Amino acid sequence: MNILIHFLTAMRRAGFEPDCQLFADGRLHRFRDWLDKAETLNGWYILFPNYPASGAFGCCQRGISESWSERIP
Repeated sequence: MNILIHFLTAMRRAGFEPDCQLFADGRLHRFRDWLDKAETLNGWYILFPNYPASGAFGCCQRGISESWSERIP
């Protein structure tokens, strides 16, 4: 399964619903979360595609920060 799908699933389990396309490029991205006011970008994520893929996500407004990594079989 695609790492973007796994990463998005982890974000959703933590209560996030990003309004943007996710990229696994090792760069910090900001997004508007469903709890944010219009035109705010309080959510953030970073996703590294190298095996095993890893990343982190969170929300500045809510003070949440989570890490994620692809499971190695």
